[in-house]
Amino acid sequence: MSFAAELTGEHLSHKSRQSNLLSVISWLGVLFLLIVTGLEKDLKLILRKGKTALLISLGGIIVPFIIGFGLGWLLPDSFLADPEKRLVFSLFIARLEQHWNDSLLDTVETVLNFAQTLTFKGKNPVVTLVEKVYSTGVELTTSAMEEIETQINRLPNLKKWFVEIFAKPV
Repeated sequence: MSFAAELTGEHLSHKSRQSNLLSVISWLGVLFLLIVTGLEKDLKLILRKGKTALLISLGGIIVPFIIGFGLGWLLPDSFLADPEKRLVFSLFIARLEQHWNDSLLDTVETVLNFAQTLTFKGKNPVVTLVEKVYSTGVELTTSAMEEIETQINRLPNLKKWFVEIFAKPV
């Protein structure tokens, strides 16, 4: 009983200490799990089937990437915001195809879930479904629009439609 009191009183009194201790314990658990899993492997089986497993794994990475890249490369110029950056767009589509991993995007929930898992510069997007129909668009005051303009970068030849949105500084 006194050991438990000492542990909670001395080691878990601050949130940062609590978080660090939990992190260390978690990593030790993962390490022990990997060691135990490694000890239970049949090395002869791995050596026998390793080449086949490696080829299948590489195929699961390379084939979707090639399909996505080909799709991005073969799209007509009218589908691209900037046809001069077709290589960048093709690489993005290839990576997106890998991310989706040939999943069927058949429901709104599935699409929203995949969109939430994408990252850009280490940040995940906030994704929500907007069901309201704006027949004439959204109207903002001049001051509200000026604040938004500080967070976006417009492509010169598509000023109104193409924007890059920057994360708001914290």
